[in-house]
Amino acid sequence: MFLSIIIATYNRLASLDLLLSSIAAHFVPSIVDHEIIVANNAREPGVAIRIDELVQKFQRDCGTRFRLVREPKAGKCRAQYAAIGVARGEILAFFDDDIVVTPSWL
Repeated sequence: MFLSIIIATYNRLASLDLLLSSIAAHFVPSIVDHEIIVANNAREPGVAIRIDELVQKFQRDCGTRFRLVREPKAGKCRAQYAAIGVARGEILAFFDDDIVVTPSWL
């Protein structure tokens, strides 16, 4: 089984960092094969760049299971759809960018 975790994000850099940190802490060493796709839906170029840099930090620290897709058109559903288009998982899980996951979720 391969799981794709899809996170559409707009302007919540601090909460996205907390979410990705919790995923890295609890899921990366998991026996379940998975990927994390962040769909960057920021409209302001500066915010979009900071989101990209945050995801790139997790890519450096945790490997290629952290992925990034850019969707400049407004809308959470558009961002999620862009992520679905590149997802490799048999199962898709959709997370909001303002949550923190617990160790036993996965």
